Amino acid sequence: MPRRQIFVSYRRDDSAYVTATIREKLEEHFARDSIFMDIDSVPLGMDFRKHLDDAVSRCDVLIAVIGDNWAATNPQTSARRIDDPSDFVRIEVEAALKRNIPVIPVLVGNATMPREQDLPEPLRELTFRNATEIRAGRDLGDHLNRLVKGLNKLFEANPETRSTAETETDLNRNTQPKEPLATRTETQSTTANTSAPNTKLAIVFFMVAVFFNFAYLRLEIAITYSGLFLHFVPAVLSVASAIKSRGSLLAPFTSLVPILLALGMTGGFGREVGYVLSNLSTAIVYSLPAAAICYMIHRGKHL
Repeated sequence: MPRRQIFVSYRRDDSAYVTATIREKLEEHFARDSIFMDIDSVPLGMDFRKHLDDAVSRCDVLIAVIGDNWAATNPQTSARRIDDPSDFVRIEVEAALKRNIPVIPVLVGNATMPREQDLPEPLRELTFRNATEIRAGRDLGDHLNRLVKGLNKLFEANPETRSTAETETDLNRNTQPKEPLATRTETQSTTANTSAPNTKLAIVFFMVAVFFNFAYLRLEIAITYSGLFLHFVPAVLSVASAIKSRGSLLAPFTSLVPILLALGMTGGFGREVGYVLSNLSTAIVYSLPAAAICYMIHRGKHL
């Protein structure tokens, strides 16, 4: 099972103590670096709304810890913090709801689920998310175990939950127009044809190189065949002469001439055939580097 990413959203002045207890419990059952909270190190000059939005987009589930003062009024502005679009908690919960990431409301202290009409429009869906309670007292351990079991069931029921690569780009997928399938297929086909030359082209380069190398040696090959002819004709003439001179005093000696010439012809023939084969193999060997160089130059032009 892939590692799950759990984002814990809370207000420090509302539920910091119990949230720390929740984090410790989660770290006992999940990897320490799988729990994200206290996202307050926004780089200088960066939009903190985008920073929080990106952090939430990488999680598989968001735990919204709701205490007694979760939606309370801000003393400095005399307005509810949850109604402020720049409120950190609102940004975190809204980002998860917008991406349809599972959001688990966790009620702590004496808090109850906020009513739909008491929430700003982007957060009203939170009212319909199934919540759990973590109350102080002798049942605290049972409440924490219930949260862990609930997370395990959620992950087991959704084995293909959001991966990091998907969550970072899902909004772009939904907002950018999709390229027609036919156009994508044609583009991929064209790229494949230009970036990977057919292997038949390499064979053509090789055959051309062999032809020119062999043509360069054709003069020597012609001389070789003429040498075979010059060996063969005297041998035939000598045999004919020996037959005509049969019965003469020199017959024993003249009979040795065609035999010796035939032996010479045989040796010369084998030598010349070997020379022809040697020329052909030399042409092939010389052709390999030239063919490889031509093929690589052609391939480089199409990459």
